[in-house]
Amino acid sequence: MSPWTIFGIGMFTTVLLAIFVYVSFHEIRMSPAGVTPFRGLLPVSEGTSDLDTPAPRPLRVLLATDGSPCSDRAVQSVAMRPWPSDSRIEVVSVVHTRMPNVVDAPVLMLAAAHEDALDAERLRAPLRVQRAQKCLAGKPGVGVTTRVLEGNPEDAIVDEADRWQADVIVLGSHGYGPVKRRLLGSVSQAVALHASCSVEIVRCPRGAA
Repeated sequence: MSPWTIFGIGMFTTVLLAIFVYVSFHEIRMSPAGVTPFRGLLPVSEGTSDLDTPAPRPLRVLLATDGSPCSDRAVQSVAMRPWPSDSRIEVVSVVHTRMPNVVDAPVLMLAAAHEDALDAERLRAPLRVQRAQKCLAGKPGVGVTTRVLEGNPEDAIVDEADRWQADVIVLGSHGYGPVKRRLLGSVSQAVALHASCSVEIVRCPRGAA
């Protein structure tokens, strides 16, 4: 093979390589997102930068607790999250009794037991919300308030969420079996069914409830 043939092949290869590099560089610059790989998972519109992305708006989180292990897990779930700045968390606990109706029991006996249970709940409810508030303390830029409600739990929580204009309700799930669920009802399911905002139900590990 003559030197001129080798020179021609070398020049041809160089030109092809130059064209390939130019086309590749042009495709990267003209990509729809205009971003480099691994910049982030959130889509960025053309002509914008990370600084142009609006900050997430503050949220109003209604956290319901009854002092049970499942409720404690819901409190911990809220405490571990980086909520947007200026968000507000309201911790509520409902004074109520979950006594199934027993037809054969004397009416006066049931009424007395009901009042005793309510008195005990009125003492425990403030302690529950204070304990949750202490767990949530120290989150920068997030305000935490407490409120004790009274009445049917699902109705009280839904009504308070509407009054306070909550963005999301967070509460724990007891994971009752079919018999207990029929006798006592499921607060979390009822709230999820009737609330006008988003509802997050935090479940307990098996056996924790």
